[in-house]
Amino acid sequence: MTTSPMPKELPSPSRSARPRIRALLIDISGTLLLNTTNTSTSGSSTPNPTPTPTPRAAQALHRLRTAHIPLRCCSNTSKASTDEIWRTLRDAGLDVARDEVCTSVGAVGGVLRGLGVKRPYMLLSKSAMEECVCVRDVGASVSSVSMSTTTAMDHPSDTRTNADQNSPSRSTAVLPDPNPSASPGADTTQNACPGATDPNPNPNPDTDTDTDTDDDYDAVVVGLAPDRLTYDHLNTAFRILVGEHRSLSQPPRQQPTHAHEPAGHHAPPRKPLIALHKAHYLQSSDARLSLGPGPFVLALEAAARVRACVVGKPSRVFFEMAVRGFEGARAGESAHVGEGEGDGEEEGVIAVIGDDVDADLGEGAIESGFWRVLVKTGKYRPGDETRALPPPDEVCASFADFVDRLLASSVMS
Repeated sequence: MTTSPMPKELPSPSRSARPRIRALLIDISGTLLLNTTNTSTSGSSTPNPTPTPTPRAAQALHRLRTAHIPLRCCSNTSKASTDEIWRTLRDAGLDVARDEVCTSVGAVGGVLRGLGVKRPYMLLSKSAMEECVCVRDVGASVSSVSMSTTTAMDHPSDTRTNADQNSPSRSTAVLPDPNPSASPGADTTQNACPGATDPNPNPNPDTDTDTDTDDDYDAVVVGLAPDRLTYDHLNTAFRILVGEHRSLSQPPRQQPTHAHEPAGHHAPPRKPLIALHKAHYLQSSDARLSLGPGPFVLALEAAARVRACVVGKPSRVFFEMAVRGFEGARAGESAHVGEGEGDGEEEGVIAVIGDDVDADLGEGAIESGFWRVLVKTGKYRPGDETRALPPPDEVCASFADFVDRLLASSVMS
């Protein structure tokens, strides 16, 4: 992949002077690592399965260690587990600890548990699904397979693996059924996405069933899984969301009623739509842009008239999870200290660095008051810095260039 030339002079911040920086949230794909191509003598290119670091990224991380600046490496990648992403970083020569890696996949388990979800319909890769609910036994086929599992997390902010938890709570994950058998229906009820603030496990989590009905699926989870984002799978997800995955020939399951209300007064509860992230596009291994899960999530939102609960970047939920590991760090509070004023361990702001002005630097990063840094590597395209509102606070040629500026700054925490 062609990278931006090294500037003769380091770029100036695109907005006001940078405040004190006390910690970093660093995007992985496109910021720390690049998907590259191998070019043959005939001129043809083939994807390189091993990502390579962006220019001087390894040295920049080492310099941050020496300066004792805390950091987290953040990823929305939903095609791999957190452990796989961490190993990829290590294999590329980047000195990153396992507990410094935060992913949207790692957050889903806690969200499912917080919502009391027991049997989600998951449009995810196998490894991502295994981490989301710690699947012990995955069937070979993609047909509707019921699997008793133990959730990986007690709370969205906890990114430990299941081996660290010893949690008794269980969940049931189901691979998509490629042959759904029901007629789609319309539902005009609007549904705000439920939050994931309740860390308590469901009191009856061991229920398991192989019956393929909407009453058994209690949520839809969508990430980037190209082999699962087909019409059949998406249509099944849609039917679950609108309550019509159940065959029309089957009698509707009776809903409990109160003595003073007629039967059928209560509509069945809506099933939550959970998105690992809503990035519209990503950079493929051939260095070109490809569709991300965002357009598919938007299609389900529009068709089912629901609002997805987004657990990855740039949601504030994800960033709060990521910064919780910083000593004395709480999203939003540090933004009030800027320009080097004040003292104490919460002095300074958190900077978030990424190559996607929307997926890395949008919404939650803005709400949390982070210093937003756009780098011209990965999926960056000329003009990205001018189309965002508000624009990024700083634009640099690469992650290493930002570190150069940061460590040379006299206002660094």
